[in-house]
Amino acid sequence: MRTNNKATEYLHNIFDASLNDGRIEISFTSDENQGNAFRENLINILNKNENSQKKYHADKIAERLYEVTDERNGTGLLVVIEGEKPKSKRIVIVRFKGDEGLYNHGKN
Repeated sequence: MRTNNKATEYLHNIFDASLNDGRIEISFTSDENQGNAFRENLINILNKNENSQKKYHADKIAERLYEVTDERNGTGLLVVIEGEKPKSKRIVIVRFKGDEGLYNHGKN
């Protein structure tokens, strides 16, 4: 569902463009039980029906990324976009600089 909200429309455009522009292959290491919490959180976002459940797993991803970041880039806004296009479900993870946010992203 599209809205007239500029921020939502901007994120929809990022999601649409990511199919070709932002394709990054990710390899996951597993523990002794062939598990990986980060991967499981991504899969749970795709498989859960309730937004509160999706948010819980997106929060876990944000927490994990924060734990392993050395903070050289300062604070930022992490956006997890989940959606479905014909024949596939996708997750797009975008980080905006804290002093940029959505408002200034892409402006010179």
